[in-house]
Amino acid sequence: MKRHKHNKPIKKTINLKRQSIMKTQHGATLNGLVNAHNADTQASFEYGLDTTYGGVISVDELVTGNEDKPVQANVEDMEAETLYHFRLAMENSVGTAYGEDKTFITLKDGVEEPGLPTGTTEDATNVH
Repeated sequence: MKRHKHNKPIKKTINLKRQSIMKTQHGATLNGLVNAHNADTQASFEYGLDTTYGGVISVDELVTGNEDKPVQANVEDMEAETLYHFRLAMENSVGTAYGEDKTFITLKDGVEEPGLPTGTTEDATNVH
């Protein structure tokens, strides 16, 4: 602390305004169904601003068996209020196949995704 020439502390008043910084992160969970047809299959999702995609995110586990199995991957760091395309890509020892193109629009900054309502049933009253 600085001191005045008479050895008394100099008081400084600092007026700090509280800043609220809203950090938003836009993204989506991409979902699909894969049937591996008895050949270990690696699934991924291609995504981007148009049907040339440009981004790829892999599904964590290999898909096996001969039935439809759900797969998903989370994509983050997307722009707000932006239309994105995505499709499922699947590859196994027989070859590569693609799902159809789908789209979604990310939310505005500061807008939370709507969710399922929640509630609690309370005890009945005035029972007669």
